[in-house]
Amino acid sequence: MDPRDDQRGVLMRRLWMTLFALLLFALPVAAQMGVRGTLPYVSCNQTSTPATQTCVMNSGAAATGDMILVFIQGNSIGFRASTVTDNATNSYSLLCSVNNTGGAATQRTEVWYKANVTGTPSSISITYSATTDRLAVTPVLVYGYEVAATPVCGTGQGSSTTASASVTVPAANSGGTLLIGGFGQMTSGVIFTAGANYTMLSNSYRNCTEYRSLSAVGGTTQSASCASSTNTYWSGALVAVKAATGGASTPVRMRAVVRRR
Repeated sequence: MDPRDDQRGVLMRRLWMTLFALLLFALPVAAQMGVRGTLPYVSCNQTSTPATQTCVMNSGAAATGDMILVFIQGNSIGFRASTVTDNATNSYSLLCSVNNTGGAATQRTEVWYKANVTGTPSSISITYSATTDRLAVTPVLVYGYEVAATPVCGTGQGSSTTASASVTVPAANSGGTLLIGGFGQMTSGVIFTAGANYTMLSNSYRNCTEYRSLSAVGGTTQSASCASSTNTYWSGALVAVKAATGGASTPVRMRAVVRRR
């Protein structure tokens, strides 16, 4: 037998072992890409009429270069968030809002965002210019996408057991898009089900937040929905975030995994 055959066999075995080890490492990393989850919070759901509201997140959950979206749901179109900030001196901008005016007690959704945050924010503070009862806030952390760019948003409202919204994805998003939908409704005690192909982030206190990652959807209209156990008035929004340049997204901090409560 040619000794070179043994050497080639050893090299091939080493190559396959290396590839297998890389695959085991890549799988958990890929599972963390895009959305680290709904940021755990304290005292974000209110049954009174606060002038200000603070959501305390796990320390170290967010990092410089991330994007934070803040979905705010209220049981009246009378509420308005006037400012949204965090304790790392980031100021947030209103991305979109929608009212449901179909019922006596109506529903409103607002989405605020900060692209490319600086520092390591651990709490979000909201000041309201007008308030109502039943306020729910869901912060969502996005990373590994175009977190320095402005996302796009579409809204929906209605009265049914299924809340839905659609957004037109810009043609520039040809490399891929992250979709995040947030919906709120008026009736307490409902059970939500995530829409087809979506992963549930938050399913509590009259609101539903979910996400989905898609490739090559630039220039198309995408939809999201959350089904509830009750026919009631609802409102919601669907946000589209562009994938990083080159298509495949690289997380800003792969080790920052949020512990859910």
